[in-house]
Amino acid sequence: MTTVTIFDGGFFKTREGIEIFGANPIREAAKKEPVEREDCLVPTECETSGGTTLALPGTHYLAFVVGQNPRKPRPVLKSVWNDQYALSPENDGTWIPTGRRVVQVPEGVTCRLVTAEPDPADPTQSKVQIAEYPDFVAVGANGEVYHNGADDFVKKKLVPVDGRGPLDIRDVKKEAEVTEAC
Repeated sequence: MTTVTIFDGGFFKTREGIEIFGANPIREAAKKEPVEREDCLVPTECETSGGTTLALPGTHYLAFVVGQNPRKPRPVLKSVWNDQYALSPENDGTWIPTGRRVVQVPEGVTCRLVTAEPDPADPTQSKVQIAEYPDFVAVGANGEVYHNGADDFVKKKLVPVDGRGPLDIRDVKKEAEVTEAC
């Protein structure tokens, strides 16, 4: 069993990262949940995981998860919208979130992830999360790392957008078994 501590996404480009995860392990994915976009016409308070955020006209779009009831706006800066969303391939006026980067943890490896969030028990320290196979390490826009569960998050909410096949190596193995059986 190998245990590795990861502080940021740059780890995957180091010699140790390449030895453990292979060359180019970072996968590009998008959330499955499409959103509708509306212009922010009046100052709007939005509840987010980080607390209340004020969306401002001219500065923000309001994103709403399609089918969510009740509809809860999520503020997104207009300046980053095109980096975070793409028009849905169905061309139905909805948008899909893009730009999630994930790396699957190999078998026999435990990742100790030092996140950018404060530890609730001691806010002066960073929160530490543990990721083990088959789970994933998510790499944020600024290189920060977080745990993404393989079955409770990645399989349910993400789709690959990098043209490299399934995100989960278990699905790649299943495809190989089916091909061999034929």
